[in-house]
Amino acid sequence: MPLIRIRRYNLSYIVQQSALNDKPIIGISINYRMAAFGFLYGKEVEETRNQNLGLRDQRLALKWVNKHISAFGGDPTKVTIWGESAGAYSVGDHINAYDGDTEGLFRAAIMESGGAVGAPLNGTDWYQHMYDNLTASVGCADANDTLQCMRDVPYEKIAPYGYLGLEWFHVIDGSFIPRYGQQSLVQGKFAKIPIILGTNTDEGFGVNGVNTDEQAIEQLIHSKRWNVNTTEAERILELYPNDPTVGAPYGWGNRTWPQYGLQYKRYTSIATDLTMFAPRRLLAESMRSYVDNVYSYRWDAPKFNNTPTTIGINHFSEIPFVFGNPEQNITPLGNSTENIALSHLVGRMWTSFAYDLDPNGHGVSGIATWPQYGKSVSNFVFRADKSYIEEDDDREEGVAYINSLVR
Repeated sequence: MPLIRIRRYNLSYIVQQSALNDKPIIGISINYRMAAFGFLYGKEVEETRNQNLGLRDQRLALKWVNKHISAFGGDPTKVTIWGESAGAYSVGDHINAYDGDTEGLFRAAIMESGGAVGAPLNGTDWYQHMYDNLTASVGCADANDTLQCMRDVPYEKIAPYGYLGLEWFHVIDGSFIPRYGQQSLVQGKFAKIPIILGTNTDEGFGVNGVNTDEQAIEQLIHSKRWNVNTTEAERILELYPNDPTVGAPYGWGNRTWPQYGLQYKRYTSIATDLTMFAPRRLLAESMRSYVDNVYSYRWDAPKFNNTPTTIGINHFSEIPFVFGNPEQNITPLGNSTENIALSHLVGRMWTSFAYDLDPNGHGVSGIATWPQYGKSVSNFVFRADKSYIEEDDDREEGVAYINSLVR
């Protein structure tokens, strides 16, 4: 697994594009504790104020970069933080952290398929059950101090259970995460910095087996990823009709996949917007009120090794292109001329943005100018055939309603 991860996230190729474009950057990867090791939560953790350790690991790494990057030829005042999926949510957490105080650690951010609105569900029975299940799995359930007991468990014994269930999110701790992400954005208590942010066309995050309205509502009100009540769930169903022509994956017309559920496309559309699309728009709208250099995108190029079981332009589709690694054995870029050209383009856009806060300095001819979101409420649409600009108005009413549900 470590070898696969190194190949997949090798920064050499995107750094190479920055040098070829005469806008050289330094690429830095950081380690932090993940899953239960970095985001364990329960009343026992809260009492010791050990919440969000994974995020605090990241902050510490940023402080190291700030202190030492000049020794490598870097500029500590020009750091861009970048993440995808859970990494993008972490980037969003740093934007919201401490009411938006960056501590001078970064000046810009790139977020792929994730943002500043996550799912802090501390205080719920769900997290406590996860904590209790973990203590029971490693023989600490009856200990007087279950947290200390788990600290004493050898890594080899706890690891198989610590990574089970990836639904360990950040939690509100009153300092690093002061409140729900939506509240920070609406209240203006976030870092005002240049950003690139976007989502893939068909992110997914639905579930199989949703056949009726009742099942859809049941999934919505009991999901671990969002927090809506019955009235809100019913309104969402009104805004997302059970019409396969408007469901996700998008652009497939009347085609359905009944083996995944009679309302598969409807629920996938809802789940995509709740998880990715609506939070992306909310952050773009919030940030543009303070910052000019806000750039939003939609990724619409499929992975080279797409299969019938990975329908559409789903979550993770952009990763092979962004890293541009021809040696990836899990998610290969392929040898298509169009794919390679798109990879070079996005690599240069990302690094041009890190260099001078403008993704348009990529040096590639024939590419549409990516407008600032405040001047044009639009997305740059990445495609292998021809990228273009679109208005950011997809599912406008449904997304607006989701973004109104500020906790």
